[in-house]
Amino acid sequence: MHDKKIIVLDDDPTGTQTVYGLPVYTKVDQEEIKEIFLDNNIKAFYILTNTRSMPEEEVIALDSYLAKIIDAASQSTGVDYEIILRGDSTLRGHFPLELDVIRDHISKKIDGYFLIPFFAEGGRITIDDIHYVREKDKLIPVGETQYARDHTFGFTSSNLKDYVEEKSKKKILRDEVVSISLGELRSQSPEVLDKIINLNGRVCIVNAENYSDLEAFVRELKKAEALGKNYLLRTAASYVKARIGLEDRPLLDGHVLAIDSKRGGVIFVGSYINKTTQQVNHTLRETGVDSLEIDVSLIIKQEDNEAYLEEISKKIDENIAHGIDTLVYTSRQLVLGNEHTSSLEIGNRISDFVTKIVRAIKEPPAFIIAKGGITSSDIATKGLKVRKATVCGQIAKGIPVWQCGPESKFNGLVYVVFPGNVGDESELTNVLHKLRCRGADDQ
Repeated sequence: MHDKKIIVLDDDPTGTQTVYGLPVYTKVDQEEIKEIFLDNNIKAFYILTNTRSMPEEEVIALDSYLAKIIDAASQSTGVDYEIILRGDSTLRGHFPLELDVIRDHISKKIDGYFLIPFFAEGGRITIDDIHYVREKDKLIPVGETQYARDHTFGFTSSNLKDYVEEKSKKKILRDEVVSISLGELRSQSPEVLDKIINLNGRVCIVNAENYSDLEAFVRELKKAEALGKNYLLRTAASYVKARIGLEDRPLLDGHVLAIDSKRGGVIFVGSYINKTTQQVNHTLRETGVDSLEIDVSLIIKQEDNEAYLEEISKKIDENIAHGIDTLVYTSRQLVLGNEHTSSLEIGNRISDFVTKIVRAIKEPPAFIIAKGGITSSDIATKGLKVRKATVCGQIAKGIPVWQCGPESKFNGLVYVVFPGNVGDESELTNVLHKLRCRGADDQ
């Protein structure tokens, strides 16, 4: 008898930021899924889809393929599954498109959908259906943040019922959206299970301010599933940890990860949000890293950048061999799309150049830090050629560390997936110090 498999389809690599000891696959076929389903040692696993960087037609093609092979593997092995669509805690991504695509390509009848963007580690909480982002000591409604002004996935609503109506283009009206309140969760109200069981295909918001709220919901969800109900969930990273019942673990450091002190590491930064720029500036001020700035306008204007690419990769190799850490970052002026080229296409072109740098590196680095969702995904899949990695844990709250598999460019490489929207201005500096086992004053 095999347990139900928890499958997390992650729209960028940062979704592993709350877990440890789980495999992450960047590519899978039906035979691999069958093998995973029959492996009793794997209770849950991630498939990196990177759909947040894709246009809708590519999202539909990939999600429908994955849904079909997952469902087929389940039917051939007799092993049940639950799919979690892990998305951004600040609500950027293809919602509700991905839920619809998965639903339409599996044999299960879906009894309802849950939207749970709570992310404790990043200060993202939902109270009275309003989703907040904690910035220092302030709670800011998400619709008033920089994330809501995203050029690809922008929105205006902070109330999640309004958000569902907005992103569904009024195909789902706010009055049709169910919500489970903090009061219901904390009082162990029978209303929670009643709402879950009687969704009848509707979307349900789950409010949460801490992990206890999430765990209370999970207990009731499992009761509904035991009655034969099936659901699809769009969640942030904290939900996965609560769903599979992982205990807290100490944060990682360079000693635990066995970082080679004689070789240089590389930090790649692609994210453009203000928080990332502040972190880059802090690291340049407070550490002894060598810095290489990539001229984005040059990459966009010129078709042939081979000489520029060789210049950068050669310098990185020299630094690695001499034990010098290198910060490679894109110029901080955001280049937006126009009628000829979308912002998403520009972002992908820049990311493609960064991955070419990774492919050109010859010296094995002590570690790689990749800052930003698209950047970290493309470096892993296109630059390092990772097909399977293991999540080691977190180096700081919300910042996961992978160990790359034997098929990758650098077998066993410590790969830090640093989300663009996590941490204060000193966080990148702190992560670098932790990898090098230095204190803040130990330069």
